[in-house]
Amino acid sequence: MTFSRAAFLLPVFMVAMLALAGCKTNEERAAEYFQSAQNYVRSGDFSRAGVEFRNAIRLAPGDDKVRIGFAEMLESEGNLPGAYQQYASLIEHDPNNITAISAAARLAAELTDWKTADEQARAGLALKPDDVQLKAVEVGVRYAKAVSARDDAARAKAATDARDLIKKLPRNLMLWRIVINDEMRSQRYDAALEKVDAALKIAPKNRTFYAQRLAILSALRDGPAIEAQLKKMVDMFPGDNAVQQTLLRWYVSQGKIAEAEGYLKRLAAEAKPAQRAKADMTLVGFILQYRGHDAALKELDRVIGSGDVPSAPAAAPAAAPAASADDTNGNAADAGTDLTLESFRALKATILFQKGERDQGLKLMDAIVKTAPATDETRRIEVTLANMRYMAGDSVGARALVEKVLSQDKGQTEALKLKAGWLIDTGDTDEAISLLRTAMEANPNDPKAMTLMARAYERSGKPDLVGDMLGQAVEASNSAPEESLRYARFLAQQGKEVSAETVLIDALRLSPDNLQLLIPLGQIYIETKDWPRAEGVTRRLNEIGSPEAKAAALNMTPAILAGRQNLGAAVSYLEGLIKDGQGGMDAQIAVIRSFLTEGKVAQAKEAAAKLLAEKPEDPARLFVLASVQAATGDVKDAEQGYRKLLAADPARDRVWVALIQLQRVSGQVAASHATLTQALAAVPDSSALLGIKAADEEKAGRIDASIAIYKKLYDKNPNSVLNANNLASMLSDHRASDPKSLGEAQRIARRLAGTKVPAFADTYGWIAYQRGNPQEARTYLELAAQGMPQSPIVQYHLAETYKALDEHDKAKAQFKKIVAMVGPDDTRPFVQAARKALADLKPAGDGAEAMIPANGSGN
Repeated sequence: MTFSRAAFLLPVFMVAMLALAGCKTNEERAAEYFQSAQNYVRSGDFSRAGVEFRNAIRLAPGDDKVRIGFAEMLESEGNLPGAYQQYASLIEHDPNNITAISAAARLAAELTDWKTADEQARAGLALKPDDVQLKAVEVGVRYAKAVSARDDAARAKAATDARDLIKKLPRNLMLWRIVINDEMRSQRYDAALEKVDAALKIAPKNRTFYAQRLAILSALRDGPAIEAQLKKMVDMFPGDNAVQQTLLRWYVSQGKIAEAEGYLKRLAAEAKPAQRAKADMTLVGFILQYRGHDAALKELDRVIGSGDVPSAPAAAPAAAPAASADDTNGNAADAGTDLTLESFRALKATILFQKGERDQGLKLMDAIVKTAPATDETRRIEVTLANMRYMAGDSVGARALVEKVLSQDKGQTEALKLKAGWLIDTGDTDEAISLLRTAMEANPNDPKAMTLMARAYERSGKPDLVGDMLGQAVEASNSAPEESLRYARFLAQQGKEVSAETVLIDALRLSPDNLQLLIPLGQIYIETKDWPRAEGVTRRLNEIGSPEAKAAALNMTPAILAGRQNLGAAVSYLEGLIKDGQGGMDAQIAVIRSFLTEGKVAQAKEAAAKLLAEKPEDPARLFVLASVQAATGDVKDAEQGYRKLLAADPARDRVWVALIQLQRVSGQVAASHATLTQALAAVPDSSALLGIKAADEEKAGRIDASIAIYKKLYDKNPNSVLNANNLASMLSDHRASDPKSLGEAQRIARRLAGTKVPAFADTYGWIAYQRGNPQEARTYLELAAQGMPQSPIVQYHLAETYKALDEHDKAKAQFKKIVAMVGPDDTRPFVQAARKALADLKPAGDGAEAMIPANGSGN
């Protein structure tokens, strides 16, 4: 058969034309993905919608319709950081997109990122000066700054502007929050109540407004109204266990534990059959928390024997939101309506385990799991068992069980949280964050998931997101003490003491006598030198009158007096307490410490000897006397005291450390090394002693041995920031030429991002420099160099960074400083490098040679 050329070309041409017709531009394909995403959004399938939005963005990253649509969906889900990021990315493509700028400013304000909100609002107002949405953000920024600065006049002006803007933007919730907060700060509580009720008509289920309303009622001391509102919230948010816990917490704060238990019993008795198990579970959890293990076990036996709880079904039900049966603070009620007899038996096993009867608890739990069908409830119980195994030291069995659960149900929230926690501990934060996002999709108001997410962000070096998650956890928990304290500590570490104060005060309104909150609040006032408020806390502690409260007040009062430049009054106060028999050992130690601070050596020794004479065989008092002797130069007596303590108990690593330090300070270096060997033989796993050993190995040039010890310490406690810093610092200082080691150092040190601690800043900054980011390194290393002016290696790190940035004058000054700090015989590599760098930076004839010791040039 023969073919004509024309006959052959025709079909080829047709195929080519058809193929060409089938090709679509990126814009067309992006439009199809966008349309698909919108369809999924309308059907409520946000997960698939997110995939389609991302596909569209990949093809058309600057398409404002796609970015804005995705951002709006993320915001509707409560993912404000994700929504902000979409607007920020759109602004990168189109810096004048006023819609994106306005939305980004608003979201930054919602996230309380006032610096970013200010920047976005300024940029937007420069483009559109009359934009009222941007003006609202600008008012929010001014109000936040005024509150932080305690500038009442500026705060009042911003609040007045907010009231004016509400007339134009009646649905702007941020403006309502400002106005309500201002009324509260001005103690106009009736007006605040009126405003918050008006805001709730606009947003009837807004959690923040309910929290503000509770705070107002607490300030008004309207107990019946508080109780009524909390009960209303329980009815309004039936699936939100945190609301019910807030009501119970309020009962407890009022000393109404019996009323709280009665309330839960009534709920259980009146519950419909489908909800009775959940109510009983909450009741048992409350009894456990406030009446103890035995009372909870008795109540459990009543429930199990009542016959009201159904047995597990033979077949697995449809997937339902899950919660762990081991959460015995009442959160097990989140398990939904599929609780059965096995759930209560599992809770009994858990309580036995917590009570100390671990083998019996594990045996009972194993029996339940062995015979239970593969249901959601069984998977919850298996997660509880996994946690018990992990606590009992069987980490392999625990992890295997969690993986089994997740292979059956990828969305099992308690398994996801448990696994995420383990991943965070090992530094695998990316996967942990992914798992926690899945968990939070199932339960967006889970404070524990938010807290874990904050931990993951901390480990991955994202301090802004840490604060966001901790703040959300406080809101989701209705200002529960644990979440509030955690967030307040974070804020205080960031230098935001006023914000930390606000968080603690909000939590105290519902738990006014909670020492876990009151004591840190007093400490914040002492640190910020707010003496009247600090004295107010001590008065409240004395009014509470418990031994712990009185002890806290005793400790704060001398600190307040001393802070007011009246150290003598502080000592007199403590001595008066001791004389009257009110001051315990803490007060006596405080007096001794004050004497040492004032240089009153004889009085310090006398007070320490008197303290020991009261109880001559008390190890703590003997340690105090020996420490005073060490501090005042009585080396022989101090060493005898330490040796006496160690002869009685060689496991006292704190005493070993004190003895080693005493020997080194007094010039007995060789003896201190022998003592360290003895100490490690007695307490081989002591972190403090291993830290000394690691530092010794490094100083002796045995770098591998030093790194091995630091690695051991890090593996033992990966959550310790100090351990992370030490290992990362060693790897970056001595293994930087190895990409794998430097990468490990960078991964370990990510949590140090944003740090204000000079030593940590040095580690983070030096790693950034070595990874080719001198501009980022500069910020951290300047902080480190200022905070550690006597450390030549820290100064060297900054010098090299200036050199990399071509800032030769600053680099030269730093290298000069280093050479002047060290001796001519110092041959450490970084010192030799500094000498050489200084010689290279100095042009010939300017005197460089005269400054560089001839025997230490390093050439």
